[in-house]
Amino acid sequence: LRTVGVVGPDGTMDWYCCPRFDSSSVFGAIPDRSRGGRFRIAPAMREGTVKQLYFPDTNVLITRFLTPAGVGEVQDFMPIQPPGAPVHRHRSVRRVLGVRGEMRFRVQVEPRFNYGREQKQVCFHESGVLFRSPELCLALETATPLQQSGRADVRAEFTLLPGASVTLVLEQVPD
Repeated sequence: LRTVGVVGPDGTMDWYCCPRFDSSSVFGAIPDRSRGGRFRIAPAMREGTVKQLYFPDTNVLITRFLTPAGVGEVQDFMPIQPPGAPVHRHRSVRRVLGVRGEMRFRVQVEPRFNYGREQKQVCFHESGVLFRSPELCLALETATPLQQSGRADVRAEFTLLPGASVTLVLEQVPD
């Protein structure tokens, strides 16, 4: 209840500011598509249709991809911290699920801190990658292998069968 991520029907988080609503952007493709940054999870196959809905009575957004090869979905949510918890963990969870058939997904993570004005460092570790800027440090945690893309972005590809899933958690961490 402190920030928001905006996910479009193509599976792209086009807007995310952390840790608060009034913080500068991490992903800002809405105001600047070419330099704003994004976090995209979508099928490698670009054919088919997309449906979006919120799981009833929750903050869980489901983006369902229906392609000739199969059906898959991305479930997006930010866990709510229990009242009275000593430290708020700012997390955005993106769970990718195989529903029917076999579906290959592509992940592109291109953070652009402070509306693209701040440089960042990328540090790989056994559970994912750290993105560091002078003002913010974010960890992208996943069991899926990530590869560097360009100087400071990451990408991944994986195939899911029905019932299989991959989870990616973007979390603010201490520097």
